[in-house]
Amino acid sequence: MSEKMKISKLSFVGIVLLLTLASFGVVSACSCTPGFWKAPQHWGYWRTSFEPTEILIINDDPVDLNGDRISDTFLQALSYPGGRGIDGAQRIFLRAWVANQLNVQANDPDEFHNCAKDATCM
Repeated sequence: MSEKMKISKLSFVGIVLLLTLASFGVVSACSCTPGFWKAPQHWGYWRTSFEPTEILIINDDPVDLNGDRISDTFLQALSYPGGRGIDGAQRIFLRAWVANQLNVQANDPDEFHNCAKDATCM
């Protein structure tokens, strides 16, 4: 794990709490799971600023949390398993973060439509 990806347990808890609280206010119409977003038949709901094959970059660094030494895509992040310790927590957090970003964009009233009207968010 690179030095840039190390975070304290307290920082991680704070980030998760912040994301959770923000999600309640931002994503009210539909909150689809990572499983929904990674299914090929739902890729049409992805907004133009994100693509399934786009490289996931955090703090200007490509992310590789699946251990294959190749930068991970948004689609791969949706398939991250959990795990123990900070590494597992980072994978869970990024999987949820990617799904949350897709939910926010799919529910933008000025752009596209509400994914809940057209699909079961499971």
